Amino acid sequence: MRKTTITAVLITALLFALLPGGNCPEKKIKAAEHGLSGPRVKNEIVTWDCIYFGSYWQNDTNKSGKTDKKDRKEPIKWRVLSVDGDDAFLLADKVLDNQQYNSDVYTDELGNEIAKDTTWETCTLRNWLNSSFYQDAFSEEEQNAIMTTTVVNDDNPKYKTRGGNTTMDKVYLLSLTEVKNPDYGFLHERTKTDTRKVEETAYATEKLKHNYAGGDNDWWLRSPGSSANKAVTIDYYGKIWHTEDTVKSWEYSVRPVLHLNLASGVWKKAGQVSAIRTSPSKVEKLRIVKKSAGSVTLTWKKMPDVTGYQICYYIPSRDKYKDGKEKKKLIKKNRNRISIKRVKRKNCRIFVRAYRQTGKQRRYGAYSNTVKV
Repeated sequence: MRKTTITAVLITALLFALLPGGNCPEKKIKAAEHGLSGPRVKNEIVTWDCIYFGSYWQNDTNKSGKTDKKDRKEPIKWRVLSVDGDDAFLLADKVLDNQQYNSDVYTDELGNEIAKDTTWETCTLRNWLNSSFYQDAFSEEEQNAIMTTTVVNDDNPKYKTRGGNTTMDKVYLLSLTEVKNPDYGFLHERTKTDTRKVEETAYATEKLKHNYAGGDNDWWLRSPGSSANKAVTIDYYGKIWHTEDTVKSWEYSVRPVLHLNLASGVWKKAGQVSAIRTSPSKVEKLRIVKKSAGSVTLTWKKMPDVTGYQICYYIPSRDKYKDGKEKKKLIKKNRNRISIKRVKRKNCRIFVRAYRQTGKQRRYGAYSNTVKV
């Protein structure tokens, strides 16, 4: 009898361990089932998982020569910034529309339109995202899958501009803190980086041309800028700005974020995208180790986490009134020794720089010291 009781207890304990809430946390099981994760970094190249969710006007699908609301909506591609169980934090892979941060203005004594002070809570862009965009981009089933997020709006850390009250949003924008968060794949510094560079859809480009007569792929953050009528922005190169145009400007576009309930099943995987986080540093200790008839052998200090190197050499002209020729050679491996042939001219100058590459993206570092043959 005692043996039977012990066996029953062991079986019950085993079954309990297999149930959600047993020894394996439910969130970890779900995260593994979805097959999604936050960004990964290797050799300063960041890779994000992507999904399709919702749909919006993006391309000239009816071939009219103009991209507008007469075109067919297409699936929106999102980068996965983080996954916590069924909760996926998503950033639009491209800017989707062109809008003012806040359209409220007043007229000064000279008749000029001046942007009114605002915060994320009171701006017209927040209202547009959670009304017009929300209705246009997502079906009722998809809307039910979007989580309501408690959005904290911090003051500007440099200029102390007030960020305003915490809001509850379905769709919103990244903050200054979030767009510098390495956990989301971004560079912590405010300098140029491909991790913050973005492409525009044809629809967003068309609206930018109409509203601002053209421009680059600059986009809004929700954080306040250097004053209460400015917001932080990201420029074409991925650099962060606190002090540019006021919130009534049409120069900047919209790159939404949201939290999606992955358990809803109303999404599809969309592969991966990658970007180079930082350019390589300067190549050091370039020197000539061997000379022979018409050729030289070079070495330099090998660098970690680079794809390869570019060798540049300048051959002066025999005619002092003419420019010389510059030639370039790409080494597609991380090796630090090369022989260059047919270098016969005196005073030929050689220098080297490293590069990182992912897909068609290639970013070069600074040139090394120069050596003369």
